[in-house]
Amino acid sequence: METSFKNIEKLIIKKLEEQKICILQETEKLLKEQEKSFASIMSANLKILTERIEKIEIYVTNNKSNIMNIEKDLNDVKTTLNFQETNLIDKIKQIRKCYDNEVNMLTKKTIDLENRSRRNNLRIDGVKEKAGETWTECEDTVKDIFKNQLKINSEVVVERAHRVGKTKDSKIPRTIVLKLLNYQDKNKILNAVKNLKGTGVFINEDFAKETIESRKKLWEEVKRL
Repeated sequence: METSFKNIEKLIIKKLEEQKICILQETEKLLKEQEKSFASIMSANLKILTERIEKIEIYVTNNKSNIMNIEKDLNDVKTTLNFQETNLIDKIKQIRKCYDNEVNMLTKKTIDLENRSRRNNLRIDGVKEKAGETWTECEDTVKDIFKNQLKINSEVVVERAHRVGKTKDSKIPRTIVLKLLNYQDKNKILNAVKNLKGTGVFINEDFAKETIESRKKLWEEVKRL
């Protein structure tokens, strides 16, 4: 009886061992399958993640390339604009220079034409002015100066003689501008102006305003030498 009980005990222990081994094997098998499944899932997820990362890298690379291309285009445009701006500035300077030269040339021609138109003109300063003086009276006064003060005996033909500027209340008489018919008479008068010394009357050639200012500046420079 005791032997039979031991045999049963051994048999039970053996069965338990076998079940234990079986459970361990099943557990190991399940663990391997789970490990395999987990590895498969991880591999799939990793593949998906890798693909996404690759797409992102491609996107970033493309964008970086696009940005670089845009920057290059912007630099090219900037260079072109700078070049065009420089050319435009140069052209404007050239046009301005040509314009200034043209204006100067036209101004000189205008001044020259004005001086030519005044070729037979004279300006007389210091001649007492009558109240309400007419052009005829002014002309008679001028002729009297030629005859009695300049001592010119030959007839001087005066086309016109008149005062210039607005009538002033001051005692300083206005300038008389006269135009002679003959240029030779003008030379006679200028040669005889020395006879006016001390009289307070002055006779000068009639030039354009620009010419007068230019001669005035030149005379001031000469006096400083």
